[in-house]
Amino acid sequence: METKLIKEKQLGRHPEYPGVDIAPMVGNDLSSDYRCAIVKVHPGGEILPHIHDTLEVAYIIEGEGKLLKNGETVTIKSGEVMYAPAGITHGIKNDGVCDMLLFATFPNCKK
Repeated sequence: METKLIKEKQLGRHPEYPGVDIAPMVGNDLSSDYRCAIVKVHPGGEILPHIHDTLEVAYIIEGEGKLLKNGETVTIKSGEVMYAPAGITHGIKNDGVCDMLLFATFPNCKK
């Protein structure tokens, strides 16, 4: 495999979550063991509670909202990182008035 430059990708509606847009940056077409995406959660939008088979680490680029972690809801804001181990329920809701932008990564996600 060669080094690639990934140009800006267009955000599109997330297929599962209302009020959420996503732009996969590295996915099945480039890597079998790493995924990442830019995600925009609009005011009132929500990434509903869910579980992954792999670790997810998400850096909040801008905005703020609520993070569901370990059965409780806490505030998360720009500059903070969500770390969700495999098999753990997590979710994010934008309860603010501005868009929330995050960079989500999924290392070690070999099928």
